Amino acid sequence: MSASPTSPERHAWTSQQCGDTWITGLDHARVVLTVHGGHGPGCNAYLAALGRASSVCQ
Repeated sequence: MSASPTSPERHAWTSQQCGDTWITGLDHARVVLTVHGGHGPGCNAYLAALGRASSVCQ
């Protein structure tokens, strides 16, 4: 389990663009999945977060 993100870190996560694919961990993936959930199949950030969360849950 990771530590809670700092305020600047959380801001970076919530302002991540759809083309960004960097995911630092499961907490980051959860935030990105929430923020980008309705963007559709062209959202690379959502797909990267989904891949990260899926690999952790296996």
